[in-house]
Amino acid sequence: MTQQKQYTYINNGDALPEVCKILSAAPVIAFDLEFDRDRNTYGFDLCLIQVATPEHCYIIDPIHIEDMGLLFAVFADPAIQKLVHCPGEDLRLLHSLQCYPQHIADTEVIAKLLNYEQTSLAKLLDSKCNIQLDKKLQQSNWHQRPLREEQLYYAADDVIYLHQLYELLMQEAIDKNLEALVNEEFDWLQTVKYTLEPKTNFLKPGDTKNLSPLQQFILNEMYLLRDDIARRKNKPAFMIMPDDLVRFLAEEVGNMEKVGSRSGLHPSLRHGNAAIQLETQIDDVFQRAEESGLPDDLKRNTFSPSERAAWHEQKNRQQVLKDEVFAPVQKHLIDRFGAHAARHILSNAWVTKWLQGDVKWSGLQPAYKRELIRETAGELHAPFEEVAAYEAAYFPENN
Repeated sequence: MTQQKQYTYINNGDALPEVCKILSAAPVIAFDLEFDRDRNTYGFDLCLIQVATPEHCYIIDPIHIEDMGLLFAVFADPAIQKLVHCPGEDLRLLHSLQCYPQHIADTEVIAKLLNYEQTSLAKLLDSKCNIQLDKKLQQSNWHQRPLREEQLYYAADDVIYLHQLYELLMQEAIDKNLEALVNEEFDWLQTVKYTLEPKTNFLKPGDTKNLSPLQQFILNEMYLLRDDIARRKNKPAFMIMPDDLVRFLAEEVGNMEKVGSRSGLHPSLRHGNAAIQLETQIDDVFQRAEESGLPDDLKRNTFSPSERAAWHEQKNRQQVLKDEVFAPVQKHLIDRFGAHAARHILSNAWVTKWLQGDVKWSGLQPAYKRELIRETAGELHAPFEEVAAYEAAYFPENN
C-alpha cells in the first residue's frame, strides 16, 4: 500500500479487506473505472477502479488483485450511495463481471435535467467548482504496468471531486423543483441490466442495402475471421486488419497476392505458416459462400398498389404525429425546461426510432418522461391517443 498525496494505490490483495471496511462504513462513495475496450488489447477489460469517500481516494488495481469480490459487495450494498458520472460503459463492464451496483446517483443526468449544454465531467467541474481537469491522459494504455504517477493522479481526479459536484448540482435541482425527476432517474438506473453479447453481425446498415445476400455473407464472415484472429492474439481487431483491407479482400475474392500492397495487415500474418493459414481460412470463407446458394444480386422491393397505399397511409400518420403531437410537446418542454433538458426527455432521434418501430413507447424511460409527454399533450389538446393507436396498428409486437 503506497501512500500518495491525494490517493492510496492498492495493488496488493492483502490490503483490500481494510479498504473495503473503510468504504463500507461510508454513507456515500464515488467510483469510476479505467478500462481498455479494443484499443490496446482484444475485448473489454477492467484495468483500474477508483473509489473515493469524501475524505480519501483509493485506486485499486484489478490486474494485480485477482479477487474483487469484497469491493463488488460494497458496490452492491444499497445502504451506500454511489456517485458516478455518465456510467453506462462502466456499468456494462461491471455487469459482465456479475457486479450490480445499487443506489447510484449520476451527476451527468442531473446536469442534463438542469439544462446544461455541456455535461462532461471536465466542463461541469470547470463551471461549477472552478476546477480544471487535465484530460490528456484519457487515452492512456491502462493495461501497462507499472502505471505512471501522472496516470494515477489523472485516475483519482475522476472521482475525488464528484462529492462536491453532486452537492452543488443536487442543490440546484432542489431549488428548481426537479428533485423528484432526478430521483426517478436514479431509481430507474438501478433497474437497468446491461449485457455484453458476443458480436456476430459486423455489417453496417448500408451493407444490407448495397450488397447482395452473397456479398453480405462473405463480408461478415471475413469480419468474423478477423475477430477470431484478434481474440487469439489478444490484439484489437483493427491491428489485425483494418476495415478497408477486410472489405478489399471480400471484394477481391480473397486475393492474397494483393495483400502485401495494402497497409495494415498485422506483421505476424504476412509471412510463413501464418500467411499460409490466413490464405487457407479466407479460401474457406469463399468456399462456404459458394456452397451457401445465396443469390449474388440485389433484391429490389416492388410494391403492389395496396402495399404502396398502406405505405403512404403510414407516412401520413407519422407526419400527423410529428406535427400535432411531438412538435408542440417538444416546444412546450423547451419553454418549461430548456432546449437541452427537453432533448434529454424527448429527442428527435428517439421519436424517429419509435416511428420506425425500432423502440417501444414503453421503452422511453424513466416512466416520468411518458407521463410528462401525456400531460403536456393533454394541456395542448394534442391527439395523444394517436400514439397508442399508431403503435398498435403498425408494431403490435411492441405492446
